[in-house]
This record gives sequence, C-alpha cells and structure tokens, in this order.
Amino acid sequence: MKIEVDGQFKKFWLAYPQQWVPFYGHEIKIGKYSFCAGGTERGIVVSETSTGSRVITLPLNFLTHIMAATREGTLDYYETFVAPMLVNAIKRNDLDKMLVEMKEKIATFGIGEMPPIEIADDSIIREPISDVLN
Repeated sequence: MKIEVDGQFKKFWLAYPQQWVPFYGHEIKIGKYSFCAGGTERGIVVSETSTGSRVITLPLNFLTHIMAATREGTLDYYETFVAPMLVNAIKRNDLDKMLVEMKEKIATFGIGEMPPIEIADDSIIREPISDVLN
C-alpha cells in the first residue's frame, strides 16, 4: 500500500453526537483511505477523514514529545509510527464495511453533512518562541 503523509496543515472535522468539532492536523493517505492525525492533551488522535470517526489515540510519551517538537519531526513520527499502525488496522479489518457503519451511526446523530476540510495556518496552535535562553 502506498503511504503518503501530507505536510500541509489542515482543519478537519470530528463527528460528535451533538455537532461537528474542528480538529487540526495532517492527512495520512494509505492506499485509497485517508486519515487525519493531530495532537491533543490526551495524545495523538487519528481519525478517518470522510466520517470524522476516531480510529486510534496514541498516548503521549517521551519519544512523542521529542519528535513532535518540530513540524518535520511530527511528520516523521506519523510516517514512522502512525502509518504502519494504520496499515495493520486496514489489513486486519474490513475498513469499507466499518466506514458504512460509521456513516450510518453519524446519520443518527442528526448533525448534518460534514463541513469541508480546509487548509489551515498552523500559527494558530504554535506559541511564539522566545529568544531568551534559560
């Protein structure tokens, strides 16, 4: 399967029972499937992009903090650790059937169509870096 991690920061949408919630991160394409990955206080959340359904949450640890300190490190982390997990999940599960079930469940939420995915400016999540050395 072809794996592609998109370096463009984007605004995705997660499906919650009451509403669509914005989620910022990067797209990971594996074959015909598309996922988004981004950091939260709980860890690295990976969701399927067409349904906004969470696939996995990876806990934060020392390696995550070190690698995700930069954009390049984050993309390397996604390619090295997250993408292989997603490939295994695709191989073990009937993802097409799961996507149909997820779309049916989201329809029961009554939240309507998912808003479009947009290119985002990653400055919204980055703190200014101080040039003062501690």
